[in-house]
Amino acid sequence: MLTLLRLEFLKAYRQKSLLFGTLSFCMLLCIAAYIQHHQVERLRNQTQALELAAQERLKTSLDKLKDVEAGKATYPSLWDDPRGYYTWHEVSANMPLPPTAFWAMGQRDLFENVHTLGIFKGAEVAGKAIANPLPMLWGQFDPAFVLVYLMPLFLIGLGFRLIGEETRQGTLPMLLSQPISSRRFFAMKTAVWFLPFLAATCLSLLVCQTFVAGMGSLATWETTVLLGFVALYATFWLLTTLLLARWCSSTASAALGLVVCWMVLTVILPKTTATFSDRIYPIPSRLLLTGAQREATRDVQAEANKLLAQYYVDHPELADEPDAPVEASLKRFYDYYQKTLTVQREVENQVLPLKEEFYQQRTRQQAFEQTLSYVMPPVLMQQLLNYLAGSSSQDQLHFARYLESFGTQWRNHFQRLAFQKTLISSQNLADLPTFTLPEISHRDRIGNMTLTMAMLNLLLLVGCWLGFADSQFRKDLGARHHD
Repeated sequence: MLTLLRLEFLKAYRQKSLLFGTLSFCMLLCIAAYIQHHQVERLRNQTQALELAAQERLKTSLDKLKDVEAGKATYPSLWDDPRGYYTWHEVSANMPLPPTAFWAMGQRDLFENVHTLGIFKGAEVAGKAIANPLPMLWGQFDPAFVLVYLMPLFLIGLGFRLIGEETRQGTLPMLLSQPISSRRFFAMKTAVWFLPFLAATCLSLLVCQTFVAGMGSLATWETTVLLGFVALYATFWLLTTLLLARWCSSTASAALGLVVCWMVLTVILPKTTATFSDRIYPIPSRLLLTGAQREATRDVQAEANKLLAQYYVDHPELADEPDAPVEASLKRFYDYYQKTLTVQREVENQVLPLKEEFYQQRTRQQAFEQTLSYVMPPVLMQQLLNYLAGSSSQDQLHFARYLESFGTQWRNHFQRLAFQKTLISSQNLADLPTFTLPEISHRDRIGNMTLTMAMLNLLLLVGCWLGFADSQFRKDLGARHHD
């Protein structure tokens, strides 16, 4: 046994193709991580620059407001006066980029990094203008692409060689005559060829993680989950290759079957699932939403005065006039914002059912795709990386929904100020709502995905255990000899 192990080890690592392939794959993984990290850092820098610019504008406006309150400055109109609402009406919200964001781009390349909302417009997760359509068509070169698509091809070539070499050289009869079972021999052979590749891959992942997030990130549960899931995913493809190569009648049919298997699992089934989910749970189009919003705005504006009167009926404490007469300009200022914000609130209420339908259908789509993904390991691998990178469709939907909710909260705050006939002061600036995105946990999903991958590997392992029995090999050899 030890002699065979030593001979197999020497034979394996005299193969320059194996060493070159392993080194090339690890280099591709590191290059993809570096490229994606560079893009993520560029997004972070852009976000920080916008945040610093917003903070500088806020500081400048606050200084002007204090000058007005101290009587050092005056403005001819409340539209220019920092006590008016227009100076403070906009706010920015950013979707956070975790330290592991470089693992997968996900849908992040489809959306702007900074989203602006305010009094005069609703919150939307805006899409980017497509300057170069090729990245949108083919995706980004990130570690997820290397792990999900390229690693299976390498393992197919590796596993196919393990079986095809014995079949091509005709060494199976000699193998069965030795005091070692075929199961033990092929397990030893597979371990010698596969484990070093897996170790090199995991080492590359650790190097990438250390380079991006530092040594402290290696002790996190995200890194542990990543290494474990990559090991399960690689084992799945190796066992699939061994099983198909074992039961195919020829090396040519085995090669064709493995290529078809790779295409079905990585391309055809995911695309088909996405198509079916869109047909079963169709999402209202953005054109329909825009048209409904415009129609609601037109209808509501025609009844703005009625809505304003109804609002005073619902809130009589706001309709009391102060003892002192209100200046005409100040009255026009409050009337404008009262009508504008009341109209916008009613438009939001009328369009809300359509938006809720969109979110419900998108949630159903995600649940449907998540259920079917349990039979598609490449999709599970991609989803895991998206979860770790914070770029999954669930993260995007969670952010979009909270952004809409915060936009409503933001406008309601100014609506209350308008009906209370209160201007902005340096004291009540602290009452402005702040955007703090609640965390969303994927641990339950990741746990279910990991268990599913382990069960699939167990089934494949049972198939290999039955297929590589000595009796089965002798039966196949007898059939070939008879032919």
